[in-house]
Amino acid sequence: MSLPPIPYNFHDSLILGATLEYSELSLNVQLYSSYYPDAPMVTVHFRDVFNVETVAAYMDRMREGADSESNLATIYRLTLDEKKVSTKNDAIVFLQTEVGHIRIHCRAVDVI
Repeated sequence: MSLPPIPYNFHDSLILGATLEYSELSLNVQLYSSYYPDAPMVTVHFRDVFNVETVAAYMDRMREGADSESNLATIYRLTLDEKKVSTKNDAIVFLQTEVGHIRIHCRAVDVI
């Protein structure tokens, strides 16, 4: 059974913080005010990331290219991968920012 889509439209939202500890990735995101007038903060949590080295390298590039201390990157796209069906305990998430794009392979993704 495939997973439901990731909630929210993340286009033009800002990644304000990113933490990768062991195989757990958390992105602190401020949603874009044109879509969400209150511009709420959400955390996108990736549990049991399988491609940790690739994700760590991407996060390093994001930090190096940050345009300010408070904004790591602007999200162009954050969705479940459309080419491979994500299922319970096996999610592939496509993330695109100005740094480039990455597919994050993890056991689960939650938006809090």
